[in-house]
Amino acid sequence: MKKLLLTITLIFCGMMSFAQSDYSVIKGNVSEKNVNITIINTSFGVSSDDNGDFIMMLPKMENKVGLLFSCIGYEDTLISVVPNRDTININFKMKETSYMLDAVELAQTR
Repeated sequence: MKKLLLTITLIFCGMMSFAQSDYSVIKGNVSEKNVNITIINTSFGVSSDDNGDFIMMLPKMENKVGLLFSCIGYEDTLISVVPNRDTININFKMKETSYMLDAVELAQTR
């Protein structure tokens, strides 16, 4: 059983190391939790964790890719990257925003 588990682990690790050579790892910190990071013009993305950390993988290419960082209460931030390296680090602090809403009138019913 231990040999089978070791063999499966080695095969999985080998596949992951081979796959990573074709992908660029994009990771970083945005200083806020639950920030959505989406790849522009796709339905793919990730969210930051409770510490604001995130990690995603993109196929290596020479074209720019837009990453949209969005979260309620913060300004949307668009960052362009060229995923042609093994690792790309993106670290910044999301900028807070506020919205002014119109006054609401309550009608009294009898």
